[in-house]
Amino acid sequence: MDNRVNRNYIWSQQFVQKLAELGVKYVCISPGSRNTPLNLAFHNEERIKTFVNIDERSSGFFALGLAMESDSPVAVVTTSGTAVAELYPAIIEAYQQKVPLIICTADRPPELKNCGANQTIDQNNIFANHINWFYDLGLPELNEVRLNHLRSIAEKAFISSFLANRGPVHLNFPFSKPLEPDSFTDTIQQKIISGSQRFNDLSDLKEEHIPYRQISNLAGNIINISEGIIICGSGDYRNSKADIINLSLKLGYPIFSDAASSLKFGNQATENIIINHTAFLRSNKFRDSNHPKIIIHFGSAPTSKVMLDYFKHAEADKYLVNKYDEWKDPSNTAKEIIKAGDKEFCKELIKQISCLPPGKERKNDWLNLFISADIKSKKIIYRFLTRAKFPFEGSIYNYVLDAVPGNSNIMVSNSSPIRDLDSFSDRFKKNINVFSNRGASGIDGIISTAIGISAQSKTKTFLITGDLAFYHDLNGLLASSIHNIDLTIILINNNGGGLFEMLPISSSNKKAFEKYFTTPHNLDFKPIVKGYKGKYKLIKSWDELTKELRRKSNLRNLTVLEIQTDSHKSKSQRLKCRANVVKEIDNTL
Repeated sequence: MDNRVNRNYIWSQQFVQKLAELGVKYVCISPGSRNTPLNLAFHNEERIKTFVNIDERSSGFFALGLAMESDSPVAVVTTSGTAVAELYPAIIEAYQQKVPLIICTADRPPELKNCGANQTIDQNNIFANHINWFYDLGLPELNEVRLNHLRSIAEKAFISSFLANRGPVHLNFPFSKPLEPDSFTDTIQQKIISGSQRFNDLSDLKEEHIPYRQISNLAGNIINISEGIIICGSGDYRNSKADIINLSLKLGYPIFSDAASSLKFGNQATENIIINHTAFLRSNKFRDSNHPKIIIHFGSAPTSKVMLDYFKHAEADKYLVNKYDEWKDPSNTAKEIIKAGDKEFCKELIKQISCLPPGKERKNDWLNLFISADIKSKKIIYRFLTRAKFPFEGSIYNYVLDAVPGNSNIMVSNSSPIRDLDSFSDRFKKNINVFSNRGASGIDGIISTAIGISAQSKTKTFLITGDLAFYHDLNGLLASSIHNIDLTIILINNNGGGLFEMLPISSSNKKAFEKYFTTPHNLDFKPIVKGYKGKYKLIKSWDELTKELRRKSNLRNLTVLEIQTDSHKSKSQRLKCRANVVKEIDNTL
């Protein structure tokens, strides 16, 4: 039996059905005309949940957060023209962080290219430098060969974004009018639509391939070396945290945990996890006295410049553990990359060094040096924070961490917030999932990413952000209202950003600094938040912050808790706290 159909819609429907069969669960769609066939195909696919976001830039970051939290590929759909380019910042971040996105952009047909047609740009591989794979599908054709090819493209997109590799892929869909399903263009046999599905076994792509020889060689070196450290830069350690800790306990190596790693939160956290290295590594005397011979590095480069500098100048054999064979070493001093997943690497290395006694039974003077420095630093920082008056920016993080429920998600913005979390946050027994956009470290989609994280999370989500990042992504607030997504934002407003206060130019050329770096905006955020149907409160004390956070844990809505700070005073206090730690460490050496 022949069916009357619209070729654009059937083409899109077959593609979307294949994504659903492969396991795609979410799609973020921005309204448009040329993407009508894709929009309706996703709308009619019950296995995929749709999120409509008016702003394409916000939609891209929303999808980023959704993919980060769900650990699954998320599709993104836009119309043609500059709407496509709006996705680029989120695609860059996804590429740098290995987050799986399947970007589907509608396009004009070939005859409308290079002739002045409206809303038409060159979309061919537009994201070339930050994409795992690109394919232009050409105009739809409803025959068995082309439809099978379309399904194979959907499968390859899924594999390239999620299995064989991780990161964004881009599929470009040219469509000629008519675009609506009830505007019939073809007749087609039902069996061609429903009888050509292929189910390939992708299980072998999920298996981890372990470089036994490299790990064996590393094990041979480790057996005779007690002076080693483990570095965990930013990354997702939800599946490997326990294994990295077990490796540390076996080796007797301290773990230098980046704030964005979440390692210092949860019941598994031990004293081997050094949380104040950004403080005591500022002591030249300590660094000069303690040289590691082996460094094992997981994840991306650390947030802390002090840690980066320590890594760079360490005369050690440095091993980067990276599943995707990516060089995550800005110093370019690493010895080699071991291409393996964190969990698989740790399990195999522990097996290879089974002859070693537990770390505590090895020569443990080395480990104790770092644990001792960590404890001393913690005491100085704790004493400093308890005496710091409201609203010192560095004090905010422990109040937040103490007040939020266990298993909460905390998205931390770039610039000062992620650095202050690294420098001032304590170790907590409750589990906290830290998220950050540390791939390219931009501030342009922070709110949208946090709302995407919250969209399908079973636990509470909190965002700690500065005022400039908040300003850059105000459109992201709309997604919370449209989709009824819960998010609590702790807004640190120092009227222009505080990170640049740490630059030398802040004191050497104050006039230029105030004009080109601090850029005060003098915005009143209360009516803006209200305009997006959010709850707003100006926080005036630490007790009030704690009270509001604990109260918010029982509510579901968009809430902004603003803390107005002084960037000059916060800079002075940061420097004073650092100096106190260095003085204490130096005096004990």
